[in-house]
Amino acid sequence: CTRLRSLTIPARLRDFSTDIIGDSAVFENIYVADDHETYGSVNGMLTNKAGDTILYCPPGRRGALRIPTGIRTIAESAFAGCSRLSSLTIPNFVTTIEDGAFSGCTGLTAVTFSGGNALGEELTVGASVFENCERLSNVVFEENSNVVSLGEAVFSGCTRITSVSLPATVSTISQGLFAGCTNLGNVVFVDDPAGLTEGEGLTIGSNAFSGCNSLDS
Repeated sequence: CTRLRSLTIPARLRDFSTDIIGDSAVFENIYVADDHETYGSVNGMLTNKAGDTILYCPPGRRGALRIPTGIRTIAESAFAGCSRLSSLTIPNFVTTIEDGAFSGCTGLTAVTFSGGNALGEELTVGASVFENCERLSNVVFEENSNVVSLGEAVFSGCTRITSVSLPATVSTISQGLFAGCTNLGNVVFVDDPAGLTEGEGLTIGSNAFSGCNSLDS
């Protein structure tokens, strides 16, 4: 169905599989019947019934995206291959981004982990979340973004990133975090103005900067 643009899931369809969509590059919105027992929909994206977890985004979704209010979790591979997304804002009410959530979003150029309330909950980012987002060049962690963990190979293969500042809340640079980021020239580790508490420090995993041939500071 190469021209499919939207789909409404009826209550009687109990289990959704992306296999039913096929390869429609213009499929932008998915909706769910109000009385469905398992699924919901927020801004044309598939969620769980509670509406706090994005399970799937249609691959034709395009332009700038700000994760909607109320979303706490972005499921594994939920946006994988959404090549028409151009920018992404992740507010600090999101607490979990699962593995490969935005992998292969080849049109994505900018990602912002936005700040806000300093009392917001911690955000954990899984493995390979932005892997092979080949046009991604601008990654911003705003103050109070509350990112505490970046999984393995999160930015692996993002060849257009040239500089990044990592917040003090991130204490571990995981294995292969920036592997293959061939144009990465500058990484800044932001200090915690309050100072580290006893026993805390910075750990850098193996091959975290493997293949970063432009890195000079």
